[in-house]
Amino acid sequence: MKSLPSECIEVENDKVTVHHTFEEITYNIPDLTAENVFTLDEAEFAETFKGTVDVVTSAIANLLPEGNTSLAEQMQVVLSKLVESVTDDFPHLVVCLQATESPREDIKFEPQYITQQLRAFNLMETIMIRQQGFARRLSFSEFLNRYKYLAFDFDEEVELTKENCQLLLIRLKMDGWQMGTSKVFLRYYTEEYLTRLYETHTKKIIKIQAMARRFIVKARQGK
Repeated sequence: MKSLPSECIEVENDKVTVHHTFEEITYNIPDLTAENVFTLDEAEFAETFKGTVDVVTSAIANLLPEGNTSLAEQMQVVLSKLVESVTDDFPHLVVCLQATESPREDIKFEPQYITQQLRAFNLMETIMIRQQGFARRLSFSEFLNRYKYLAFDFDEEVELTKENCQLLLIRLKMDGWQMGTSKVFLRYYTEEYLTRLYETHTKKIIKIQAMARRFIVKARQGK
């Protein structure tokens, strides 16, 4: 609640009223405290914790190579697997909207109420900006440092210039972009396509690195 403006909160005895965007909600502090207290006896805690340890231990053990390896090599293999797993995930922001504020069962959907929520979350403005203008603006250095491997060879020396930014986009046959004096302006669909390409290449690089590390570990074990 520290992030809320003072005018949005009213405190009276043991009750707190928060003026949310769509309605007021009153919280009873003693009730909240009681609802969030959960006791666990010692036997249940020990059994629960033991199961968690067993699962984590077995999961890590499955990642480790067989044979005698050093602790550093074991950690290297485990971290490579973890990074590979994290890279496979694509988190998204999900905003949930309430279809109606009416208690009547015959009213299932209220367009005005939906619009009010969209405006409260600034989604209308965001959508308009993304559709009508250049949603992403990157400096030449930032753009090339991130995307240069999509159109240039790894051993190719790429200067962080406007011309190379333009060359990269031309090689990828992209549209929906414009060059400024110091930045590259991208439309939302252009940035999304570049991001997908970047993520695909990154996943391939991580996979190759993991295979190389695995080969090195096995080669050392063979000695």
